[in-house]
Amino acid sequence: MTNFSQPPRSEPVRPDEAADVAGVGADVDRTSLPRLPMPFSPTPLHPANLRQPTHVGHKPLQLQKPACSVVLQPSMPFACKPLAVSTAPARVRGCLRTALRTGLRLAVHPSCPEDEVRGWMLFCVAPRMLLYRSPGDSRVPTAELDRRFDAFRAGLWTDLLREAAELLAAGNSDTLAELRDPQRRPHEPYAPLPQAPLQHNPDQACPLPLQAFLDSLRSARRSFAAGPSGATNEHIRVLLDDEVDARLLHGAALRLAKAEVPLAVVDGDGMRVARIVALRKLNGRAEGGEQGDPLMPAFYALAQHG
Repeated sequence: MTNFSQPPRSEPVRPDEAADVAGVGADVDRTSLPRLPMPFSPTPLHPANLRQPTHVGHKPLQLQKPACSVVLQPSMPFACKPLAVSTAPARVRGCLRTALRTGLRLAVHPSCPEDEVRGWMLFCVAPRMLLYRSPGDSRVPTAELDRRFDAFRAGLWTDLLREAAELLAAGNSDTLAELRDPQRRPHEPYAPLPQAPLQHNPDQACPLPLQAFLDSLRSARRSFAAGPSGATNEHIRVLLDDEVDARLLHGAALRLAKAEVPLAVVDGDGMRVARIVALRKLNGRAEGGEQGDPLMPAFYALAQHG
């Protein structure tokens, strides 16, 4: 088991970020990879538009750091909660880890405010882009995982996010009436909110011990409801395989717990508490739901263990 007794290291963002992508196959020289375009390119997401990797030997694929240096806008489509596979397949596990790690490094050790925003946004959207699934499916075909990885590396992020978005219900009076149906949504709360939690004033700012945080994340139940990013416990747990990655995750969790997150990210992707949306279900009916941020499952687990 990894020893977390040593003090955390300060990890600046390196000029490039590389990670093994299990199962994708060949080695791609970092110097041969193109710089990623802005993720709002009108180029359609089609295999013909994706750069095909060059196969050299049998070393793992390397991912270039510019994947996270693109300015991710806080207005990206977080309102549409995606369906996602509950566990990261081995084929994209390395790619997901690289994206999460790179985002966390920018978020925890930013060189400028813009880098901090970019880091949080990449951390939030990576599971959504790589692990979404179609309604009724529990798995994603291997060829489709490879296509998404190539699209992610090529910078076609908006296209991946658009594909992952679940259909929203129409924003009209019929949808509102259905959401207000008294048979499904009582107009009055079941019980008044207790005053003690509302008036609580802690003695210290949100203690979040490293080992307790990691233990809670490891033991958190599977299939916890995903937030706007589509992230689940299993997705974030890919960072626990490495001590440095685990410390980066803890550093980001501390910032979130202490509200030390850029307002552009908090306001842009609904990290404050949750976002209430109306989704169009397969049976044609509208259903309201609330979505939290990707680190909330770990906080819930820690509270349960406390």
